[in-house]
Amino acid sequence: DDLALVLGAAARAYGEITDARTLLGALCTRAVEARFSLGTAAERQASIAAHYDQNEALFRYMLGSTMVYTSALYRRGGSKKPHADDLDLDEAQRLKVARCLDLGRAEPGKRLLDLGCGYGELVRQAAARGLDAVGITNSTLMQRGATDRLREGAGRVVLADMLEP
Repeated sequence: DDLALVLGAAARAYGEITDARTLLGALCTRAVEARFSLGTAAERQASIAAHYDQNEALFRYMLGSTMVYTSALYRRGGSKKPHADDLDLDEAQRLKVARCLDLGRAEPGKRLLDLGCGYGELVRQAAARGLDAVGITNSTLMQRGATDRLREGAGRVVLADMLEP
């Protein structure tokens, strides 16, 4: 709430923006656009379609059944040895997501927003723990795939361009 008050004051001082959420969104959008020069909404959508809205089988081949991008966690607990538990990619990805939720003290009643959620594994695991979990993806294919993986009422994935208000 204190952050909302500060952002609200900044928004009023900023001029054309009248509320904290709009100000935060505008500042984030401007920062991302300045850093990455992402073009117009139509250009971003065309790029997404060309790169992400492709055959899901290709992504499954590269990412495994969890469809998780980024690194994986191949060690449990305090083990110092690489591949200590002989985990396969899917197990290591699930372990990484679970560890992230543990570190975030994820518990029933809390909320999670996953920007750029891809196929929604973090949303799926968070919802299974009782969190109100929402993912945002800009890929039609990934939104459909994530929705297929979620149990009814257990999290949701929204198709949106997070750079658009």
